[in-house]
Amino acid sequence: MAGVGILLVAGYAVVRMGDGAASTDTTAAGGPSPSASASPGQPELNRWSFDRGRCYIWNQDDRISDADEVPCASPHLFEAVRKLDIASDYPTDSAYPTETRWREINDRYCEPVARDFLGYPFDPHGRFASGIIRPSRFGWESGDRALVCGLIAAGNAATPNRLVPFTGVVEGADQARVYPPGTCLELTTTETKGEIPCGAPHQAEVTGTATLPNTSDGQPPSEAAFEELARSRCQAVATRFLGRPFRDTETMQVSALHLAAESWRAGTRTITCMIIFVDGRGGFAAVTGALSHTGEGVMA
Repeated sequence: MAGVGILLVAGYAVVRMGDGAASTDTTAAGGPSPSASASPGQPELNRWSFDRGRCYIWNQDDRISDADEVPCASPHLFEAVRKLDIASDYPTDSAYPTETRWREINDRYCEPVARDFLGYPFDPHGRFASGIIRPSRFGWESGDRALVCGLIAAGNAATPNRLVPFTGVVEGADQARVYPPGTCLELTTTETKGEIPCGAPHQAEVTGTATLPNTSDGQPPSEAAFEELARSRCQAVATRFLGRPFRDTETMQVSALHLAAESWRAGTRTITCMIIFVDGRGGFAAVTGALSHTGEGVMA
């Protein structure tokens, strides 16, 4: 058995994986060696042929599951990039890495491999991240130092120990992490806390997405310039979403989630447009109901 170390936007999570078939010889294929058990609540996986550019999925709810190769156009959890052996840096007497050390191993070995595979940097706040299939503690103590570096969808704080299925290869995909139209968001003056049911108090509803043009020098725009670029585009998105022209009022305004400078430098140009609810004094207002649901509309 082995583990998957996942570097998520919301944090670092671990999904244990194991070889349920005792007769399977994974060593010759360069895969992780068998072990005795998986960590609580995580599946053991029965297949280890993780080949470059191939995509894989497994049942995260089963204690024992096959890791099946699927077309990358289908939902999958892991896109394999490269197999590595780190024995030269971690001799046989090395202690099993802590979760913090696994994060460092991912950053040192797998993130550069994934970046080279793509040919461009990750958006650190975007849809994708690097991940590793790693030896379990039993395998590590038996001398296994084989890793498989790959690409995963960035997770979220609500389900930190689960991989998020995605479709398509990562290379060339838009890295923007956006919310679908009709999603209600909980906001504060300093952060986006995330998706929330529209029946619960929220401060914004997503109307769709827009793509911004590049700046003349390619550098991230100032806050004022970003607002100017986003304003008219998100106004049009709001009109399409509502099916009627929309104008700002004292309590409802067109807005967008800001792109961090690191995201802009990584090439992300797609933004989440939304209508925010305000109290007329410059602060957010909490409302219930959805603009997008007939009979549940929020009154301005």
